[in-house]
Amino acid sequence: MEPIGRARAPTAGLALLALISPARAIIWLLAGSFLWCLTMVIYNVLNAGLAAQFTPAQLMGRVGATRRTLTTGVVPIGSLTGGLLGDLVGIPAAVTTWIIMNAIGATLATTTPSPAPPPQPTNSRVRLGAAPHAARLRPGRSVRHR
Repeated sequence: MEPIGRARAPTAGLALLALISPARAIIWLLAGSFLWCLTMVIYNVLNAGLAAQFTPAQLMGRVGATRRTLTTGVVPIGSLTGGLLGDLVGIPAAVTTWIIMNAIGATLATTTPSPAPPPQPTNSRVRLGAAPHAARLRPGRSVRHR
């Protein structure tokens, strides 16, 4: 399993402590939310780096726009759904639903295997993300465009 998946599961699992200890529920929910946001920032930075590493330069704009649309485009939908659920069944039931969904997410994050990482190049002179001509340059020399 990927390390970030192992980090997301306990942070999502903190919300479960709100069910076990209702007197301290707000503390567990706030701690879980804070750690979840922190984990997601780290995950997004790492994921953007991988996308940049494996995406051809001419597709970077499209891939970046698609990633942002898919990842941030669902936030308003989730907010509206949570608000409607809170209006329909009440705030305690909506928060309990959120906690249960966190438990399902934590379970999936800890039990779903990650795909194998892509193969790395074997040539030690070629660095990932470097321009093809970078391996031929000597320190202090610039690239001339022809």
